[in-house]
Amino acid sequence: MSESNKIDIKQVRDILVIIACVVLIWTFGIYPAYVAIKIQNAKEELQREQQAQVSQQRYEACLERYKDDTRLPEGETAESFCSMYLD
Repeated sequence: MSESNKIDIKQVRDILVIIACVVLIWTFGIYPAYVAIKIQNAKEELQREQQAQVSQQRYEACLERYKDDTRLPEGETAESFCSMYLD
């Protein structure tokens, strides 16, 4: 009885060590990396949105400036001239 009890305790200990290792790997390895990737993706998305807003503002400012300009080349409109500001 005592011998089988020792084996069971060793098996339980081994299982607990494996679980502890998995928890440590998840806590200090996988999850922080996952969070860092999510944060980086959010920053990149915000940057793209800000760049799109800036491009739109530049386009609108260009349109306002050149809407009645007679110095544009023949056949060129303010929209086609200012489209270089759009991504």
